[in-house]
Amino acid sequence: MVGGKPFIVNTSHNGRGPLHFRRGGRRVNIWCNPSGRGLGPRPTTATGHRLVDAYMWINRPGYSAGSCNGGPLPVGAWWPQRALMYARNQTSWLGPPRGTVHGHFRR
Repeated sequence: MVGGKPFIVNTSHNGRGPLHFRRGGRRVNIWCNPSGRGLGPRPTTATGHRLVDAYMWINRPGYSAGSCNGGPLPVGAWWPQRALMYARNQTSWLGPPRGTVHGHFRR
């Protein structure tokens, strides 16, 4: 999708992959304060992928993206519960493994 050009990946809140559901045959992603997410791979330039220059935490984990899904205002407000969620759900996965639903193993 980037035409063979190098790129970076923001892993500050995607350690469990995207959160989405199906509506009318279409996949709808939840972008604003999705639940159950975690920190992704730590920032590094040693990605092991030819075109990926770095994994970076571009956003500050634990800060609100707005009032959607229970987030505090203003955008960028510190949200301690969210920071703990990211820390508790941290992974080094590059993608959710088989057997996971929304990035979590079934119990």
